[in-house]
Amino acid sequence: MKRAAFIGFGDFGQQIFSLAETVLQPEEVIVFDDIQASKPDTGTIKAFPFMEYSRPEFRDYDFFVCLGYKHLKLKQKIIQELTEKGYSLPALIHPTCYVSPMAHIGSAVYMYPMCNVDKNTVIGSGTLLNNSVTVSHDTKVGEVCYLCPGVTTAGFIDIGDRTFIGSGSVIANGVNIGADTIVGVGSVITKSVPPGASVIGNPMRILSKPLMLT
Repeated sequence: MKRAAFIGFGDFGQQIFSLAETVLQPEEVIVFDDIQASKPDTGTIKAFPFMEYSRPEFRDYDFFVCLGYKHLKLKQKIIQELTEKGYSLPALIHPTCYVSPMAHIGSAVYMYPMCNVDKNTVIGSGTLLNNSVTVSHDTKVGEVCYLCPGVTTAGFIDIGDRTFIGSGSVIANGVNIGADTIVGVGSVITKSVPPGASVIGNPMRILSKPLMLT
């Protein structure tokens, strides 16, 4: 890879940049981030204001959308916009991951070290699998989901778009999780969850007040 562009370059963006350096070794890097653009030009990485990412002169770059779990709807919107315009949005998969040849991996999917993605799985565009996530056979993970370290799913699971699943959570066989759900740290999900719910605990309980992602 010769040219890489990163939309957002805070802590999360720099993690994705580090992953890209390991996997793809880009020769030229630019970033779209208001804070980085306000700093003096160091000459190593060129920075532009955030909203300039869709300028036509950047069309031949490979794009990485580096917005964290607090901005999943915006991330999805940007990915859809760039996809419709024909921009390149590669997946980034750390070399220590196992991905079955019978898995389908969408664009702009990022996998941190030691993930395991089994056969007949679908990982939707823009989804992030953090360290040591396991996605078992015949499971579908929707678009721009955020699976934290150590999440384990059994088989035949359907996870809706923009879902956040906290570290160490376990999802039982055959469960459906609706879009925009938040699953708290260490939860054990044994039955289906409606869209927009907040779930925590072992045994799981659906909260009357939503969890806050802070």
